[in-house]
Amino acid sequence: MLSILPIISSVLLLIDNVFKVFLSSSSLEALERGLQEASQEFLGGRLITTTLEAIDIKLMTQRDKSRLRAVGKRQRELISLAGRITINRRLYRDQKLASMYFS
Repeated sequence: MLSILPIISSVLLLIDNVFKVFLSSSSLEALERGLQEASQEFLGGRLITTTLEAIDIKLMTQRDKSRLRAVGKRQRELISLAGRITINRRLYRDQKLASMYFS
C-alpha cells in the first residue's frame, strides 16, 4: 500500500516553495521561473521518487521469498521529463540461479 505521508510532505513543501516565490519575486518573469522550478522539484524530486519507491516496496513484499533474497539497495539516477531524479531500488540475489536482479 502506498503511504500517503511522503506525498503530503511533498505537497506541503510545494506550497511552502510557492509562497516563498510569491514573496520574493520582483517581476512576472521571476514569478514564472520560480513557480516552474517549484513544480519541477515537486514532480521530479518528490512525487515520482515516492511513487517509484512505493512500487519497489510492493515488489519486495510480493516476491518469491524462497528464491529471491533482498541483499540491499542501490541508488540510481534517472532523467525524466520532470528533470533528474534519484531513486533507491532493491537488489535481489536469485538463490537458484545465483544471479542478481534489481526490482
